[in-house]
Amino acid sequence: MTTIEKTPLGRLDQEGRLLNAVLKSPTTKPGRFGFRGDIALKFQTQLADEKRPPEFSIEQVLTIAQEGEATIPILAGYLHSFAIWNRSLKSLATF
Repeated sequence: MTTIEKTPLGRLDQEGRLLNAVLKSPTTKPGRFGFRGDIALKFQTQLADEKRPPEFSIEQVLTIAQEGEATIPILAGYLHSFAIWNRSLKSLATF
């Protein structure tokens, strides 16, 4: 059975970037893991131990990842502004 840790989505999950998951589970195709929800691009500064929503995120994301692969082959989602995208390219490059 495929687990999220064996896919590129595992790193995003460990960093707490996968939010509001409607689907976060293996698919019917062996070795494939699916995600539907939001991906945080940039977090707000946290004060003390409070939890804050992300400053920028890709919303309504639909993606899959293959076990053992290094990249996510397809990712579709909604950005409020391409200006956000341009400011977040450095954080995306670290995925």
